[in-house]
Amino acid sequence: MRSAKDYMGPSEASFDSPFLPMPLKRHRTLQRLAAARAIQSLSLERHNMNHKMTMYYNDMFHTLVNMPNYLFFLTFLLSYLSMYTTFAFLYMLEPDGCITKVHQFSHAMWFSVHTSATIGYGHMAPNPDCVSTNLLILAEVLTTCLLQAALLGVVYARFSTPSKRASTLRFSEIMACHDQDDGTQWLCFRVANLRKHQLLHPEVRMLFMRLVHHGPDSHEYVYSDLNVRQLGGGKLWMGVPSILYHTVDADSPLYGLNEEDLDEMDVEILVILDGIDETTATPIQARRSYFPSDIRWGHQFRPVLRRGHSGRLGVDYADFDATQTAAPPAPSTAESDGGV
Repeated sequence: MRSAKDYMGPSEASFDSPFLPMPLKRHRTLQRLAAARAIQSLSLERHNMNHKMTMYYNDMFHTLVNMPNYLFFLTFLLSYLSMYTTFAFLYMLEPDGCITKVHQFSHAMWFSVHTSATIGYGHMAPNPDCVSTNLLILAEVLTTCLLQAALLGVVYARFSTPSKRASTLRFSEIMACHDQDDGTQWLCFRVANLRKHQLLHPEVRMLFMRLVHHGPDSHEYVYSDLNVRQLGGGKLWMGVPSILYHTVDADSPLYGLNEEDLDEMDVEILVILDGIDETTATPIQARRSYFPSDIRWGHQFRPVLRRGHSGRLGVDYADFDATQTAAPPAPSTAESDGGV
């Protein structure tokens, strides 16, 4: 049987780098905090990225699409205010009489807003004989068109991003592991599509990430693919909640590791669900991360499909994460006959 020591690296508390092993007590505390944020994401932090801001600036579209809502709306507001203010200062530099009823900065500011929005209330107007003023107005109108077109595309992309659809794909908060009659174990989780329209061609990938120690000063995190099957067999269909499982047998990276081993190891199980939205034909990916503390040993998931009073099949999501003690494996034929 493999031991957790085969995977663990140095445990000295003197390391300061975020990429080196940390004391076990602190590590478990951070695991629990990360697990609370693991829904629809992976517990991966990024450190020491050189020129990060430059890379984000050069890819401004995806930066705006993926930034938090409050930061995006702040950027949206500041973009327009910056444009209005810049042209207001330029209008103030124009000679007297080139813009009627504009005598101070606040007047120029509102004239800039009216020009950009093409409001045309009629109280402030440019003198057609002032060429520079009309060129400024032309520049503001063109700038407004470019800014509106760019931000309109970003706003649409934020509303239509596949990550919003992925949030309606629900993973169970925990995993369940129980013994089978053939001596293997099943490591299970549940997944469901909360929307009525289907997810086409769903595919699930399960990764087992662990720390491998090669020597006193040599270690790395590696991941292994875990085979995944649907309970009942066949291809995954997201019309109803489904239980998927990994068989822990001699070919599994989890083989020979018990609950105590996994609890001591720096491991994480990643589940990735890919599919195509039926309505928009958009590729979608949903992700979930599990830690050893999320596994309920000797348990299996409770059924959530039930017949209602109308006779129609329904889903009770109150028991989506609920488990029950699994029945013990049936004794082998040799044991039932008194054999060894």
